[in-house]
Amino acid sequence: MPAMAAAYQRWAAAGAAFHYLSASPWQLYDALLDFTGAAGFPAGSMHLKLFRPKDSSFFSLFQDPREYKAPLLRMLLRGAPGRRFVLVGDSGEMDPEAYGDAYREFPDQVVAIYIRDVTDEGRDAPRYRTAFAGVPEARWQIFTDAAALPPTLPGG
Repeated sequence: MPAMAAAYQRWAAAGAAFHYLSASPWQLYDALLDFTGAAGFPAGSMHLKLFRPKDSSFFSLFQDPREYKAPLLRMLLRGAPGRRFVLVGDSGEMDPEAYGDAYREFPDQVVAIYIRDVTDEGRDAPRYRTAFAGVPEARWQIFTDAAALPPTLPGG
């Protein structure tokens, strides 16, 4: 985790802004804010799942992460048409699939995709080939160690 925070801090020092998308419920906002701050991650907007136990949003807690993240990511990209985005996620949920979709819809804005491999799949895994179909090879990277991330962002 320290290497990831260090990479984000380097990118923040170069002018990157951060938006944290999580499938965690908003009730964890304070804990997540404390965690990211203590771990040294740069400040950024936090986008969490709406969850209230007394109405239909209760079922959102069990929603497929791709169904949650993809529309939120689309909203962020549409809301900032001139901005370029680097998407960072992990293979434990549906980040590769959601990020591949985002690239195909917004190829001029999504300049890089970095996926931390937590499922022990290599870059040539069928899952990644499907998720990143149509995404140029140079635009996506699978990593296990944050030290493998570039010190500067694309175009930075």
